[in-house]
Amino acid sequence: MSFSVPTGNFGDAYAGYLAKKMGLPIDKIIVATNKNDILNRVFKTGVYRSNSVRKTLSPSMDIQVASNFERLLFDLLNNDTKEVGKRMKHFSNKGYFKLEQRIISLISRDFDSGAVTDNGTIATINHFFNEKEIILCPHSAIGVKVGKTFVDRGETVVSLGTAHPAKFKETVENALDKRIQIPSALKRVMENKESVKVIPSSKEKVADEIRKSYLRTD
Repeated sequence: MSFSVPTGNFGDAYAGYLAKKMGLPIDKIIVATNKNDILNRVFKTGVYRSNSVRKTLSPSMDIQVASNFERLLFDLLNNDTKEVGKRMKHFSNKGYFKLEQRIISLISRDFDSGAVTDNGTIATINHFFNEKEIILCPHSAIGVKVGKTFVDRGETVVSLGTAHPAKFKETVENALDKRIQIPSALKRVMENKESVKVIPSSKEKVADEIRKSYLRTD
Protein backbone atom coordinates (compact mmCIF):
# COMPACT_ATOMS: atom_id res chain seq x y z
CA MET A 1 0.00 0.00 0.00
CA SER A 2 0.94 3.65 -0.38
CA PHE A 3 0.74 6.48 2.16
CA SER A 4 -0.53 9.96 1.40
CA VAL A 5 1.40 12.36 3.63
CA PRO A 6 0.32 16.01 4.10
CA THR A 7 3.63 17.85 4.22
CA GLY A 8 5.40 21.11 3.60
CA ASN A 9 8.82 20.51 5.12
CA PHE A 10 9.07 16.85 4.02
CA GLY A 11 9.84 15.50 7.51
CA ASP A 12 7.09 12.85 7.81
CA ALA A 13 7.48 11.89 4.15
CA TYR A 14 11.22 11.37 4.58
CA ALA A 15 10.57 9.30 7.71
CA GLY A 16 8.29 7.09 5.62
CA TYR A 17 11.03 6.73 3.03
CA LEU A 18 13.46 5.59 5.72
CA ALA A 19 10.87 3.14 7.06
CA LYS A 20 10.54 1.68 3.55
CA LYS A 21 14.32 1.32 3.32
CA MET A 22 14.23 -0.51 6.65
CA GLY A 23 11.74 -3.04 5.28
CA LEU A 24 8.23 -1.66 5.83
CA PRO A 25 6.19 -2.85 2.81
CA ILE A 26 5.32 0.55 1.33
CA ASP A 27 4.69 1.10 -2.37
CA LYS A 28 4.83 4.91 -2.64
CA ILE A 29 5.11 7.86 -0.29
CA ILE A 30 2.61 10.31 -1.77
CA VAL A 31 3.59 13.88 -0.95
CA ALA A 32 0.42 15.96 -0.55
CA THR A 33 0.81 19.70 -0.36
CA ASN A 34 -1.01 22.98 -0.90
CA LYS A 35 -0.28 25.66 -3.51
CA ASN A 36 3.14 26.21 -1.92
CA ASP A 37 4.05 23.22 -4.02
CA ILE A 38 7.85 23.16 -4.31
CA LEU A 39 7.88 19.44 -3.50
CA ASN A 40 5.18 18.56 -6.01
CA ARG A 41 7.01 20.57 -8.66
CA VAL A 42 10.39 18.95 -8.08
CA PHE A 43 8.86 15.47 -8.24
CA LYS A 44 6.98 16.32 -11.42
CA THR A 45 9.65 18.35 -13.24
CA GLY A 46 12.99 17.66 -11.58
CA VAL A 47 13.44 21.37 -10.86
CA TYR A 48 13.72 22.45 -7.24
CA ARG A 49 12.74 26.10 -7.40
CA SER A 50 11.63 28.42 -4.61
CA ASN A 51 8.72 30.78 -5.21
CA SER A 52 7.11 33.30 -2.89
CA VAL A 53 5.25 31.77 0.04
CA ARG A 54 1.49 32.13 -0.36
CA LYS A 55 -0.87 32.18 2.61
CA THR A 56 -3.32 29.27 2.64
CA LEU A 57 -5.88 27.54 4.86
CA SER A 58 -3.21 24.93 5.71
CA PRO A 59 -0.50 27.16 7.27
CA SER A 60 1.82 24.38 8.43
CA MET A 61 2.47 23.67 4.75
CA ASP A 62 3.12 27.29 3.76
CA ILE A 63 6.78 26.59 3.03
CA GLN A 64 8.87 27.14 -0.07
CA VAL A 65 12.13 25.57 1.12
CA ALA A 66 11.59 22.02 2.38
CA SER A 67 14.68 21.58 4.54
CA ASN A 68 14.27 17.82 4.90
CA PHE A 69 14.44 17.39 1.13
CA GLU A 70 18.18 18.01 1.46
CA ARG A 71 18.38 14.77 3.46
CA LEU A 72 16.82 12.82 0.59
CA LEU A 73 19.21 14.50 -1.81
CA PHE A 74 22.13 13.45 0.39
CA ASP A 75 20.95 9.85 0.25
CA LEU A 76 20.33 9.84 -3.51
CA LEU A 77 23.77 11.36 -4.15
CA ASN A 78 25.44 8.50 -2.26
CA ASN A 79 26.16 10.62 0.82
CA ASP A 80 28.38 12.94 -1.21
CA THR A 81 28.45 16.07 0.95
CA LYS A 82 30.40 18.07 -1.63
CA GLU A 83 27.85 17.37 -4.35
CA VAL A 84 24.94 18.19 -2.03
CA GLY A 85 26.69 21.38 -0.96
CA LYS A 86 27.26 22.41 -4.56
CA ARG A 87 23.59 22.03 -5.43
CA MET A 88 22.39 23.80 -2.32
CA LYS A 89 24.81 26.65 -2.99
CA HIS A 90 23.37 26.97 -6.50
CA PHE A 91 19.90 26.98 -4.95
CA SER A 92 20.93 29.71 -2.50
CA ASN A 93 22.48 31.85 -5.24
CA LYS A 94 20.07 31.23 -8.13
CA GLY A 95 16.87 30.13 -6.40
CA TYR A 96 16.76 26.71 -8.06
CA PHE A 97 18.68 23.62 -9.14
CA LYS A 98 17.89 20.83 -11.60
CA LEU A 99 18.03 17.12 -10.97
CA GLU A 100 19.36 14.82 -13.66
CA GLN A 101 17.14 12.05 -15.02
CA ARG A 102 18.95 9.38 -12.97
CA ILE A 103 17.96 11.08 -9.71
CA ILE A 104 14.40 11.71 -10.93
CA SER A 105 14.07 8.00 -11.73
CA LEU A 106 15.29 7.08 -8.24
CA ILE A 107 12.77 9.45 -6.66
CA SER A 108 9.89 8.07 -8.74
CA ARG A 109 10.51 4.58 -7.36
CA ASP A 110 9.51 5.68 -3.88
CA PHE A 111 7.55 8.93 -4.24
CA ASP A 112 4.63 10.52 -6.01
CA SER A 113 2.87 13.79 -5.28
CA GLY A 114 -0.05 16.15 -5.71
CA ALA A 115 -1.14 19.65 -4.70
CA VAL A 116 -4.50 21.02 -3.57
CA THR A 117 -5.93 24.55 -3.69
CA ASP A 118 -7.83 26.18 -0.81
CA ASN A 119 -11.08 25.60 -2.72
CA GLY A 120 -10.17 21.93 -3.06
CA THR A 121 -9.41 21.75 0.66
CA ILE A 122 -12.79 23.21 1.61
CA ALA A 123 -14.62 20.95 -0.84
CA THR A 124 -12.86 17.88 0.56
CA ILE A 125 -13.71 18.73 4.17
CA ASN A 126 -17.34 19.17 3.17
CA HIS A 127 -17.53 16.06 0.99
CA PHE A 128 -15.79 13.79 3.49
CA PHE A 129 -18.10 14.88 6.30
CA ASN A 130 -21.20 14.30 4.15
CA GLU A 131 -19.94 10.91 2.97
CA LYS A 132 -18.25 9.56 6.12
CA GLU A 133 -19.42 11.85 8.96
CA ILE A 134 -15.75 12.46 9.78
CA ILE A 135 -14.42 15.99 10.20
CA LEU A 136 -11.00 16.67 8.71
CA CYS A 137 -8.63 19.50 9.48
CA PRO A 138 -7.34 21.39 6.39
CA HIS A 139 -4.01 19.54 6.34
CA SER A 140 -5.64 16.13 6.66
CA ALA A 141 -8.07 17.09 3.90
CA ILE A 142 -5.16 17.73 1.54
CA GLY A 143 -3.79 14.26 2.26
CA VAL A 144 -7.21 12.73 1.60
CA LYS A 145 -7.77 14.72 -1.60
CA VAL A 146 -4.41 13.78 -3.11
CA GLY A 147 -4.66 10.22 -1.86
CA LYS A 148 -8.06 9.77 -3.50
CA THR A 149 -6.60 10.43 -6.95
CA PHE A 150 -4.47 7.32 -6.46
CA VAL A 151 -7.36 5.31 -4.99
CA ASP A 152 -9.34 6.15 -8.13
CA ARG A 153 -6.56 4.47 -10.13
CA GLY A 154 -7.12 1.28 -8.14
CA GLU A 155 -4.32 1.70 -5.59
CA THR A 156 -4.58 1.08 -1.84
CA VAL A 157 -3.75 4.28 0.04
CA VAL A 158 -3.61 5.21 3.72
CA SER A 159 -3.93 8.96 4.24
CA LEU A 160 -2.23 10.32 7.33
CA GLY A 161 -4.18 12.66 9.60
CA THR A 162 -2.57 15.63 11.30
CA ALA A 163 -4.37 17.98 13.70
CA HIS A 164 -7.73 18.06 15.46
CA PRO A 165 -10.18 20.03 13.27
CA ALA A 166 -10.94 22.38 16.19
CA LYS A 167 -7.42 23.74 15.86
CA PHE A 168 -8.66 25.28 12.58
CA LYS A 169 -12.16 25.95 13.85
CA GLU A 170 -13.03 28.90 11.60
CA THR A 171 -11.92 27.18 8.39
CA VAL A 172 -13.70 23.93 9.21
CA GLU A 173 -16.90 25.63 10.32
CA ASN A 174 -16.98 27.65 7.11
CA ALA A 175 -16.50 24.46 5.11
CA LEU A 176 -19.30 22.62 6.91
CA ASP A 177 -21.57 25.61 7.60
CA LYS A 178 -21.97 24.34 11.17
CA ARG A 179 -20.30 24.78 14.54
CA ILE A 180 -17.89 22.16 15.85
CA GLN A 181 -17.06 21.34 19.44
CA ILE A 182 -13.63 22.00 20.93
CA PRO A 183 -12.48 19.12 23.20
CA SER A 184 -11.98 20.28 26.78
CA ALA A 185 -8.27 19.37 26.82
CA LEU A 186 -7.64 21.41 23.66
CA LYS A 187 -9.81 24.26 24.92
CA ARG A 188 -7.68 24.58 28.05
CA VAL A 189 -4.52 24.80 25.95
CA MET A 190 -6.03 27.39 23.61
CA GLU A 191 -7.17 29.53 26.56
CA ASN A 192 -3.79 29.49 28.28
CA LYS A 193 -1.83 32.72 28.30
CA GLU A 194 1.15 32.60 25.98
CA SER A 195 4.50 33.01 27.70
CA VAL A 196 7.43 34.48 25.76
CA LYS A 197 10.97 34.99 26.97
CA VAL A 198 13.66 36.59 24.82
CA ILE A 199 17.17 35.25 25.36
CA PRO A 200 20.50 36.02 23.67
CA SER A 201 21.38 34.15 20.47
CA SER A 202 24.01 32.08 22.20
CA LYS A 203 24.23 28.29 22.06
CA GLU A 204 25.20 28.16 25.72
CA LYS A 205 22.32 30.45 26.77
CA VAL A 206 19.79 28.45 24.75
CA ALA A 207 21.07 25.16 26.19
CA ASP A 208 20.93 26.58 29.72
CA GLU A 209 17.34 27.76 29.19
CA ILE A 210 16.30 24.32 27.93
CA ARG A 211 17.89 22.70 30.98
CA LYS A 212 16.08 25.08 33.33
CA SER A 213 12.77 24.47 31.59
CA TYR A 214 13.26 20.72 31.80
CA LEU A 215 13.98 20.87 35.54
CA ARG A 216 11.16 23.29 36.30
CA THR A 217 8.27 21.67 38.21
CA ASP A 218 5.67 24.47 38.23
